[in-house]
Amino acid sequence: MDAVGVHRADLFGWSEGGTIALAFAARYPERVARLVIFGAFARSLVAPDYPCGSDPERAAAVSTLVRSEWGTGSRILTNIFLPEADEARASWFTMWQRMSLTPEAAVLSREANTTVDIRVLLPTIHVPTLVLHRHGDFLDRGKSVYIAAHLPNARLEKLAGEHHVPFFGDAAAITNAFNGFLTCAPDRSCGRDESSPAAALSPREMEVLRLVAEGLPNRGVAERLSLSVKTVNRHLVNIYMKLGVNTRGAAIAHAFRHGFMQP
Repeated sequence: MDAVGVHRADLFGWSEGGTIALAFAARYPERVARLVIFGAFARSLVAPDYPCGSDPERAAAVSTLVRSEWGTGSRILTNIFLPEADEARASWFTMWQRMSLTPEAAVLSREANTTVDIRVLLPTIHVPTLVLHRHGDFLDRGKSVYIAAHLPNARLEKLAGEHHVPFFGDAAAITNAFNGFLTCAPDRSCGRDESSPAAALSPREMEVLRLVAEGLPNRGVAERLSLSVKTVNRHLVNIYMKLGVNTRGAAIAHAFRHGFMQP
């Protein structure tokens, strides 16, 4: 940061990168404006006061598997780290393994992660933080819940999907979430009004509602999101039902009124 003349920045941290971002914010609070954390953990392994941690025996078994099958095209490894990967993505994952680390280095990296525990730092981190977690991520959702609950100025947003890798699956839902968070004015709350029915909207429904608010017709929304018009119609029906409204205008007004979108 010093080398490029950046004094203060927003940080995005994914997986163990999220842990590093949190530790950086604790050590250098004057250098961090906001944090967005995705699929991360404050501690890796289970503990008496940390039931969401990973089982040590299972972690050791995965490390053994990594040692023997890293870079070999193992479908077992692919199924662990990239669920529902097709053949093309499985081939990409194998190539990524071969280009990134040797099997020994991959095991050392995993073992280093099992020693991580920054829980004591969380209460000292006061920068606004958005914690994102996909409901089907192989990383226990409780780890993200723990982070959000122990940061003084954080909120948790749960997303649909299974991929631990943020740029796989519905990447737009992630970028929409952190773009909205980072562009929110510093002097106002960017959290959702959980008392509002709009808090129940899915990320995709929020995308549809934002485009409707821009004035796009259903067909235009469908083209923008690469959906069928029928699917957009179904999303709108769900939005109306969740918000307790009957028209597009009423849905848009509700979203503005409760701070989900800015006029």
